[in-house]
Amino acid sequence: MAVTSAMESIFIIILSFIADAIFYYYLSKRTKSKKRKQISIFTSLFIDFVIYIWLGKLVVNKGKRMSK
Repeated sequence: MAVTSAMESIFIIILSFIADAIFYYYLSKRTKSKKRKQISIFTSLFIDFVIYIWLGKLVVNKGKRMSK
């Protein structure tokens, strides 16, 4: 059950990100190239953030295991 709940949460976050990007793309008054560049930059930053969080969790858990 916990895995299903986690997968649902991840799916909702991804779906909301995609919806936000689509709304921004259609509602922004900037040029298409600027909108695409901004969406690309934000996507890259978000992916980097998630990767760093996972790496931090791995380091913390590894440190806890070594201290036991």
